[in-house]
Amino acid sequence: MTTIAPLIAVAAAGIVAGALANRAIDRVQRETAQPDSHPRCRCQVGPPFPIAFVDTLLNRGTCARCGRRQLLRPLAVELSTAALFVVLTVRLVSLDLLPALPAYWYFATVAVALTVIDIDCKRLPNFLVLPSYPAVFALLALAAAVLDDWPALLRAAVGAIALFGFYLALALVHPAGMGLGDVKLAGVVGAVLAFVSYGAFVLGALLAFVFAAVAGAVLLITRRALVGTTIPFGPYMIAAALVGVVAAEPLGRAYLSWRTGS
Repeated sequence: MTTIAPLIAVAAAGIVAGALANRAIDRVQRETAQPDSHPRCRCQVGPPFPIAFVDTLLNRGTCARCGRRQLLRPLAVELSTAALFVVLTVRLVSLDLLPALPAYWYFATVAVALTVIDIDCKRLPNFLVLPSYPAVFALLALAAAVLDDWPALLRAAVGAIALFGFYLALALVHPAGMGLGDVKLAGVVGAVLAFVSYGAFVLGALLAFVFAAVAGAVLLITRRALVGTTIPFGPYMIAAALVGVVAAEPLGRAYLSWRTGS
């Protein structure tokens, strides 16, 4: 992409996808009796306009019902999704994987929703995770057909099975440390990582535990958690997957350059 116009269109698509992610987040928060309205007003969840970004522009960041400042979460979700759409687009185009973009846009949208839900409600709902298997594999299969790269689809299947099996084994060995929601999400994460490369798969799989360990240490040091406190693991899986997709190749080149001294 040599001009800014296509990226603006991609960002706009990301904002719309983020609005859909907000609907999923609101659904779970209603089901778990965790309303997400502004603490200083009693307005109902959600902006009057279905897209928070547009609603913010129209109402200058204030609630159309009471005039107080709007909740920032819906806007942050949409902007985060838009940013991921742009970053993934630029990266996949550079990897000659343009036909795979719909699969990774879908994953980014679900990933943002799951991150917020897992942090707020400590769960990874089935209505988001389970449909991601057929959706992601259908979109990756379409990409493989366009690219005539069926080994990439085979890698995705191997990655999904391998990471799902690994997380299932961890959950069976230590149920308190690994939830079944994490196990179910692992297959989707493994697929999107391995479709890019096995290097991305390995990096994304390992980084999830590195991110969780660093975050756990920070929480202990700042006394925001105690030893044995359970923290949601889904956000670290998702963050690691996105880093693996975007950064595996440049990080690999940097490592080889460092080892060879060139």
